[in-house]
Amino acid sequence: MPPLSGVGTNVPYEVTEFTVTADGLYPFVNLGINPVNWDNYLHLYRDSFNPLAQFTNLLAGNDDLGFIGRSGFDFGLLAGVTYFAVTSGFSNDDFRQWEMTIRGPGDILLAGGGVIPEPGIWAMMIAGFGLVGAGLRRRRVVVAA
Repeated sequence: MPPLSGVGTNVPYEVTEFTVTADGLYPFVNLGINPVNWDNYLHLYRDSFNPLAQFTNLLAGNDDLGFIGRSGFDFGLLAGVTYFAVTSGFSNDDFRQWEMTIRGPGDILLAGGGVIPEPGIWAMMIAGFGLVGAGLRRRRVVVAA
């Protein structure tokens, strides 16, 4: 087993549990956003995540994807399998706001029933809202005096 960090002995973390609807390659990018470029880590687990056994079920991990403040990797996921994306910082006091993007051939189903739609679905929803808004704006109300 690799040695654990002596710097991060009690690092805060957040866990995102999810499944996917289609097998395939899924690129993950996690970006520290407040403050910009705080030193974040991203790890991926399959079936379960136990903070007391951090190497159990570990599939992938990354720090500094191109620069400090962005972490990520590409990983082949299987439909119907439960995964856990874990975001943490470098040291005990290095944890702030972050934004994670997962793309791939299927939908991302969050534990608890949420769905992260594909970018094409977002585009259709935004266009639909725009058409509804334009229709409402063009509607004229006649008031009888």
